Amino acid sequence: MEEQENLWEYYFTAFDRIRQRVDLPFKMGEEGFAIEDFPYLEALREALVNMLMHADYFSPAKPRIRIFDDRIEFNNPGGLPVSLKKLLEIDASMPRNPILAKSFRAVKLAENAGFGFDKMINGWKSYIEIEPVFDIHIDTTIVTFPLRINNDVPEADDEEGGAKGGAKGGAVHLTKRQKEVLEFIKNNDRIAYRDVAEKMKINYSAAQKHFNALKEKGVIERIGGTSGYWKILIE
Repeated sequence: MEEQENLWEYYFTAFDRIRQRVDLPFKMGEEGFAIEDFPYLEALREALVNMLMHADYFSPAKPRIRIFDDRIEFNNPGGLPVSLKKLLEIDASMPRNPILAKSFRAVKLAENAGFGFDKMINGWKSYIEIEPVFDIHIDTTIVTFPLRINNDVPEADDEEGGAKGGAKGGAVHLTKRQKEVLEFIKNNDRIAYRDVAEKMKINYSAAQKHFNALKEKGVIERIGGTSGYWKILIE
């Protein structure tokens, strides 16, 4: 958004565009005005604020927001100072740009300590029942919020063998799609949701559901969080 002259204009313009991608039912406050205090909207707001106040502005890369039919991505130059798991454990705030962080907190747009991650995770789950994905590298951090799309319908065999399928007679029943995902994991135990979505030509949230189903059936396990790998428990 090169037309924005300052960070505040960037924030308000970006947030206005992002909010158009989620369902916002009308809700009236006590004073008779419409209010938008939905947890999933706060999750997106928190992701945007985090991207701006933790960005590495000396990097040749720029903070980017990419909106697709099936997901919203916040792509931020600069990795985390410690692992996401560690940040959640210690509830610590380590802003790369402390003055920006203080400014956003002064106007009640940012959380103290590590509560911003909880707001993003729990807020988005209240909307789509799927957690956002944190893809963290040395020089970049990508936070992905899966979206519902109208044509995201289950396959015929998913009705019987989806997350509710489970075991039959001691054997785990997998759908055709889940078997495909398992093969991808066998070939690359660090494969990401978006890679599987592209290979299978399905949307991001559908790919994530297949992974979740495999985890619920005890077929795979995630080891090491966002920078870890998939462990196959049942061949």
